[in-house]
Amino acid sequence: MREDGSPVDPSTYDYRRAARAAVHFASLVDRWWQNLRRVVGFDAQYFGTVEPQKRITPHAHFAVRGSIPHRVIREVTAATYLQV
Repeated sequence: MREDGSPVDPSTYDYRRAARAAVHFASLVDRWWQNLRRVVGFDAQYFGTVEPQKRITPHAHFAVRGSIPHRVIREVTAATYLQV
């Protein structure tokens, strides 16, 4: 991406994919937390923030209370992307 947020090579940038990602971002994050809570067996507490990247696509940062193995996080993420 350039400084102004435009793609370096517009012919290879997938605008439809970026638009779909932005539109479905909230439901994707919500489904991810639902799936995580089901897997770990307790109401995982978290806080976070969502911020736009230069190309206006959303980007999230979260902190979770407690300890959840990285393997579980990766598996939940893979399963969530298959669902959405």
